[in-house]
Amino acid sequence: MAADESKAPKKKAEANPPASYDVGYAKPPAETRFKPGQSGNPRGRPKGAKNKPQHIGTETLHDIILSEAYRKVAITEGNKRREIPILRATVRSIALAAAKGQPSAQKLLLDIVNKTEAAKRQAYERTAQEFVQYQFEWEEVFAQYRAKGLPLPNPAPHPHDLQFDEATGAITIIGPQNEAQKLKWEEASDSLQRLEESIAELQIMREDPENCDIKHLIDDDIAFYTNIRDRIRAALKGWRRRT
Repeated sequence: MAADESKAPKKKAEANPPASYDVGYAKPPAETRFKPGQSGNPRGRPKGAKNKPQHIGTETLHDIILSEAYRKVAITEGNKRREIPILRATVRSIALAAAKGQPSAQKLLLDIVNKTEAAKRQAYERTAQEFVQYQFEWEEVFAQYRAKGLPLPNPAPHPHDLQFDEATGAITIIGPQNEAQKLKWEEASDSLQRLEESIAELQIMREDPENCDIKHLIDDDIAFYTNIRDRIRAALKGWRRRT
């Protein structure tokens, strides 16, 4: 009983510090201290925050990997020094090790080659299938319009503007790839036709004896229009307007 009585005054003294309470390191003012049972972080730590990992964005990680793989390093070939991507240097080192007879390098190189050729073959077949499918679908549409006696549609890209390279498996579009481009190409085609007509008229004027005195001026105009015509032809790459 005596022990309990000795503890009571001590607790009371702690709960009510004297007016001369020293404020300093680890001794905040009494009015700002937490009360018994009061939390310093009432909301607590967010749920799941303890083991929450910090992730790098997927796209950023891809960019980092590709950037490092294609970063150039200096190599020496004979007496010459040049820069090549790290990826190429890595494959080259594997190939050289395989050529020297290292079994692990030979196995790795063969595995890389087989997987690369398989991926290339799949890409070739997929592109070829897409090309044939696009051509087939539009030919069916054209047949329906012809049967009804209607003007044929003019899609972009037009199926007749697509070329498939059987050697590389690449598709080349000789023409506009969307409606916005089609309008620009059609405008350029109209301009080309007007230039052709202007050049033809100038050539007729040039042959007229009455224009002998201004023949040099006509030649300048022909050269000017011819230059513009050739530039437009090169931009259109042989494409012709279908409507």
